[in-house]
Amino acid sequence: MQCPFCGESFETAVDPSAGSFRYVEDCQVCCQPIELTGEVDEDGALLGVTAGRDDGAFATGPAPARWHTAN
Repeated sequence: MQCPFCGESFETAVDPSAGSFRYVEDCQVCCQPIELTGEVDEDGALLGVTAGRDDGAFATGPAPARWHTAN
């Protein structure tokens, strides 16, 4: 994934077992709060994760990243 503030790539672990989720994780480089939103289908498969700014504004750097699992 990519930080929507500084553009640095990062990895994070997500747990789709509880369904769709939304939480905030700080960027390890610029320390800005990244809002991670995950979509999980009815079978518990992770459909995708979006990294965005928790203030709702658009990032000034690269567009928020979107990641999909390979099924």
